[in-house]
Amino acid sequence: MAQVGGTVFFIYYQYDQGYLQQLWKSDGTEAGTVLLQRLAPQGSCGCDSELLSTGTTLFFAGRDAANNLELWKRDGAGAVLLKTIPVNSSSYLSSHLFTQVGGSLFFTVDKTLWKSDGTPAGTVLVSTQSSRIADLEAVNGTLFLVSSTSLWKSDGTAPVLVRSFDGAVGSLTTLGSALYFSGTDALGGQEQWTSDGTTAGTRRVKDLVPGSDGSAP
Repeated sequence: MAQVGGTVFFIYYQYDQGYLQQLWKSDGTEAGTVLLQRLAPQGSCGCDSELLSTGTTLFFAGRDAANNLELWKRDGAGAVLLKTIPVNSSSYLSSHLFTQVGGSLFFTVDKTLWKSDGTPAGTVLVSTQSSRIADLEAVNGTLFLVSSTSLWKSDGTAPVLVRSFDGAVGSLTTLGSALYFSGTDALGGQEQWTSDGTTAGTRRVKDLVPGSDGSAP
């Protein structure tokens, strides 16, 4: 669910008689709880549904008849389709699609990073990574992302490598002005790490389980 002004938006799923996915809104009353639109053709995959509110605007994803990904926004003027992005059956779509950084919305489709200023013309491809993008997190106006076993950052332009690891990287979380995440290297295994966005400032917080196995936080 997401709130915009005094209205709550939510997605209704129906699993019987063919998969159904719909966007609804509610003002807290039965009469004011109404269907807005279908988000995907009946029977299509709905694993990429997410709502994000910027306070005055709702962003959400849908699918068209060809099962391509659609980025939408909804505000006081109604719903606007911002972009249709071709996807195929092998494309990776994260369950956490959207991240807001300042006045921009960032989202991922498989190996590609996109951003939007809320207009069709301003919804553009930022970069294509060599491996799929699995995680996004905003810290102090900087977007951090994970691609393969590496941590990257972006200011809205092509991502810059922060650090490569020897194994899995993930669970990106903001605490104060720092990024915390799970990182894996050959020396300490999988442990908790932190980063200020620089290579020198990316370090293991504590080696909780000494040795190459790690604590797997």
